[in-house]
Amino acid sequence: VLYNNKKKLGRVGRDNFLSGINNISNLLIGLGLVLTLFKAFGIEIRTLLTSLSIVAAAIAIISKDYVNDFLAGLYFSFSNYIEINDLVQIGEIRGRVVELEMLKIKIINDNEDLVILPNTKVYLSEIINFTKRDKKSMSIDFQLDVRFVTNIEALEIELRDTLKEFDNYIESGSINLKIIEIKKDHIDFIFMYSLKSLDNDIIKSIRKKINRKVYNLISSLSNNENTDDVKKL
Repeated sequence: VLYNNKKKLGRVGRDNFLSGINNISNLLIGLGLVLTLFKAFGIEIRTLLTSLSIVAAAIAIISKDYVNDFLAGLYFSFSNYIEINDLVQIGEIRGRVVELEMLKIKIINDNEDLVILPNTKVYLSEIINFTKRDKKSMSIDFQLDVRFVTNIEALEIELRDTLKEFDNYIESGSINLKIIEIKKDHIDFIFMYSLKSLDNDIIKSIRKKINRKVYNLISSLSNNENTDDVKKL
């Protein structure tokens, strides 16, 4: 409670430090219960481990993944690489971190689905933390077939025009379309812009607008190509 008041987290708020302390306390409570049960039945821990060394080794092997997940969880809990409420991309999964548990990390993705990832998998994956950059900078990645990209400048203008209704929310001059990589059959793009203030509803509306615009462009170009093929035939 004192820590929450100091950090202004509220009565039920939680950050990485509190998540780490909670994970450690759960571990200690679990060990305490096991030791108490052994003591209650008159079992000497040292004698038990000595006589059951083979079983203990097997248990250690079986529990290796759990231990790795726990250690990775401690690492994330006491570092600032990933924090609760951060917008991240872990491998192919993109979303907002909602909880750092002893063995798992919970993420709400863009479709409002709850994604639960083992800490070890997160630790070994490539992590992009969008929150650690300028929080008002946004970006949308997409691909287009090379057949449908005839003029990059015209494509950027079309995307800019799509966002005219959001002019009051977007920083002037911040809209930019960049090419990430050109491949044999498609081009990877990133469409970037900066918001004047953070508003989840506006963020979702802009992303929805751009995604639909890209889809409509692809559909239109694809239909035109099919029509031209028919004329040629």
